[in-house]
Amino acid sequence: MVVFGWGTSENGAVGLQARPGNASKTVEQLTPVLISALNHHSIEDVVAGDSHSLAIDARGNVFAWGRNREGQLGLGNRQDIGQAERIQGLADEKVVSGAAGAFHSLVVTDEGKLYSFGAHYVKDVSSAVIYGTGNLPQYKRAMIEQSMLSYLQASEYHVNESAAAPPAEGAVVDASPAGTTYRVDLADAHSSFKRVIYDTPRPVPFPTPIRVLSVSAGHCFSAAVAEGGALFAWGYNDKGQLGLGDRVTRQHPVPVPVP
Repeated sequence: MVVFGWGTSENGAVGLQARPGNASKTVEQLTPVLISALNHHSIEDVVAGDSHSLAIDARGNVFAWGRNREGQLGLGNRQDIGQAERIQGLADEKVVSGAAGAFHSLVVTDEGKLYSFGAHYVKDVSSAVIYGTGNLPQYKRAMIEQSMLSYLQASEYHVNESAAAPPAEGAVVDASPAGTTYRVDLADAHSSFKRVIYDTPRPVPFPTPIRVLSVSAGHCFSAAVAEGGALFAWGYNDKGQLGLGDRVTRQHPVPVPVP
């Protein structure tokens, strides 16, 4: 299959740049033009995000081009690319399908593994309020934040046993050999998120081992269907787009209750 592109080439989105490298000037391509960089590859699937695209060939190689300021091309950098380049971080995998959102990408392998790259939203434990006596040393705050992060990630799956001493709201945390205690308020940390960038493919963690069959990507959220029909969703949920009955953002896949 040959691939054509058209539209605005801002951020290299159309993939028509003559040579590899950073995306250069912006032009509007009003009619379809062959993307020559993919001519020698047997392309079987193409997916388009907001300003970037992915192409998958018959061997399971993945090529990416377009906007990359959030690492959504998975190339190990954050430079916009105007010509399709192979994602080396997936060289050991055979990719069979993919999805592209606004600032992130997802791919599924022939073994049912799911990888993501680009912008990712994680719970911001720095928003938690830590109460104590005197000045709190930075290394102690780091210890508390790591404990809080473990608890928050576990509670997202409703499995708290992975956090040895979860600093729940109002809990007392021992953060020093001398036994000094600090009180922690997690009210804001449960709903506060920050964006982090992963510019190379990373496995997506699921609450239990599964085999992913298909995936889709929205503006800042994603969904995946597993073998057996189970549906998972994660990402921004301010409009209830995850279908979980609330408006709480999830940083990891959560099962969606389907009637």
